Amino acid sequence: MSFNFILSIIIIAFIIAAAGYAVSHFLSLRDCAEAGLFYQELKREIDKSWTSEIASQTFSSSVPSGIESICIGNVSTSSDLKEYDSLKRYRRQGYLLFFYPVEKACGQAAYKLEHLDLQTTGTLKCYQVKEGKVNFVISKDSAASLVSIK
Repeated sequence: MSFNFILSIIIIAFIIAAAGYAVSHFLSLRDCAEAGLFYQELKREIDKSWTSEIASQTFSSSVPSGIESICIGNVSTSSDLKEYDSLKRYRRQGYLLFFYPVEKACGQAAYKLEHLDLQTTGTLKCYQVKEGKVNFVISKDSAASLVSIK
């Protein structure tokens, strides 16, 4: 075999490897963006319910691939949920929204949420992801000043 033939094979292998890396990198960026979009969408819906007199709506949104559940609540109180062991490291930081498993959340596993009633959302509750989406109910009664998630 000639030197040009061997060099061509090495260059083709390098190009294929670089293309594979680029594709996997862009897919992981998509998941990172999807996590941020989920948070912004949820925050917007909570704020909209908070400013309303009465609200009750089902929130449904896509989550990044690899996420098994979305957990909402306070992790400062212990829980028997399987997700608690991974999430308890965020207990002193005031986060209320968590992606599980943490490793699949692209470094954005926990977020702060405002206007949530911690009496009803106080304990950690996890909502399972089904077919890439998660669903739960955001509600507020006329007598309540904060929003609850059920």
